[in-house]
Amino acid sequence: MGRVLIIIIAALVLLVCGSANAGESKYCEEVFSDFLPCMDYVGGLTPKTPRECCDGIQKINKMASLQKEAPGKICRCIEDAAHDFNFQFNVARIESLSKDCHILRSFPISMSMDCSK
Repeated sequence: MGRVLIIIIAALVLLVCGSANAGESKYCEEVFSDFLPCMDYVGGLTPKTPRECCDGIQKINKMASLQKEAPGKICRCIEDAAHDFNFQFNVARIESLSKDCHILRSFPISMSMDCSK
């Protein structure tokens, strides 16, 4: 059930992103595609961080290192998706991603989604 909901949300996000400018839309589509395997875990729907989530975090980290403003852009992409679909993140699970994936996240994610931090 949770996986179906996430897939539906992903499809809706792609539709919403399509209304933004083309460059930002493509960027957010890539971020969301890489972050999608984490959604069930950070939403509290599954007990364990999937390997695909860690792979996605690693890809997003690489994106974050390419431009100075990239971490903020990545944060806004995730924030917009979470806000648009009223998706709640579990704070403890967000914090555990770095440990579970053995990687330091180079982009912010939080319940408040304050992308300025």
